[in-house]
Amino acid sequence: MTILFSLLALIAAVGLAVLYTKFVIIHYPEKRRKGSSIGTYVLFIILTILLLGANFSRIASTKSINFFADTLEQYVITNFYDNDFVRNGFDLNKAGDDIMQLNSVISDVAAMLPSADSLGVPQFLYSMIIDSARDKILEHISKVGSVVEAGAGFADENGFLTVSSLVNGLKNNVIRIINNIFIVIASILALILVIYIIVTLVRANNYKKKAA
Repeated sequence: MTILFSLLALIAAVGLAVLYTKFVIIHYPEKRRKGSSIGTYVLFIILTILLLGANFSRIASTKSINFFADTLEQYVITNFYDNDFVRNGFDLNKAGDDIMQLNSVISDVAAMLPSADSLGVPQFLYSMIIDSARDKILEHISKVGSVVEAGAGFADENGFLTVSSLVNGLKNNVIRIINNIFIVIASILALILVIYIIVTLVRANNYKKKAA
């Protein structure tokens, strides 16, 4: 499906380049028309390839993170099944304003986490999810005065912080970052295309007026 979609996207890019050349670049002087036409094809194709590459990386990264999160959750549950937090979770609603309780839970969970080698995952992926997310949680805890607020985004629908909800929270945060990076890349590529279209439209209009 991915290959088919990529081929269709490239075909669409070529088709758009053909139409753009036919209706815009056609107004360029003959000596500049050929080069501008080739440039249009090249730009449309390259931007499409870059966008497809960014999207493929996003999809692949998301799949890797989902696999890693499932592996991590299973590891903690299997190896620390007798731990109170693993068995019962942590009720944010009953903790009141005692941030130290949540801080202690996060520290305990961090101590349970295996190394990247133990999980069989790349170190960069491990650092992306575990190290950065742990630092983010601890930093957030230090800034707020409510346990419920500090645990927001990591608790389940009942207000319990569990191994599953914590892993899902970490996973969703990383996936959100990846999606934001993709949006930024797509926006940059779109901006390049818009600038090219504006410049070529202005030039084509000027050439058209001179020829009239």
